[in-house]
Amino acid sequence: MVILRDDSEQHRGSNNPYYGIGDLAREFDTTLRAIRHYEAQGLITPLRNGQVRVYGERDRVRLKLILRDAGSDFPSQRSAICSRFTTRRMESSARFSSC
Repeated sequence: MVILRDDSEQHRGSNNPYYGIGDLAREFDTTLRAIRHYEAQGLITPLRNGQVRVYGERDRVRLKLILRDAGSDFPSQRSAICSRFTTRRMESSARFSSC
């Protein structure tokens, strides 16, 4: 798990954990390059702490969905992931900026 240097005061005691790219790669048995590729495609949008990517629970869930649907093409994958999160956003009024 990653601890944010700049925002640590704001997130101290938060129930929302943060992960490094290596944490997610190990958890999902995938490569760092694959995770960076999904970011480049706009499927996940990590925060930045300097040049370090910092992934939240939303990114973790999205990555799980991406890897589950890895056989499909990217446009339909992006559409499916965004529609899942847009539906939840409408229900819970949560904000997901990349969809």
